Amino acid sequence: MRVKTDAYGNAYLTDVNFTASMSSSSSCYCSGCHKVAKVIKLNFPRTLYGPPSYTKLETFYSERWYCMDCLDKLRNAIKMALVANPLKEGENG
Repeated sequence: MRVKTDAYGNAYLTDVNFTASMSSSSSCYCSGCHKVAKVIKLNFPRTLYGPPSYTKLETFYSERWYCMDCLDKLRNAIKMALVANPLKEGENG
């Protein structure tokens, strides 16, 4: 786990990962619309100060399953956000 500090003095972790895999079955429930279909399984990180002392950053992962229709909507939402407010080179948000 590698901790760095951003321009505002806030600590953050550099080893956070997003992962994805395709389901082997076509009988999975989509987390978005609840359709039964083949899905992409996405792992989302959430980093915060964890117990017991709440002084050490920890990353927790949660998995969501999305059908192709919902993935298209997610892709479109991200694309629209970037079109509305594009990141400049070297900017991370």
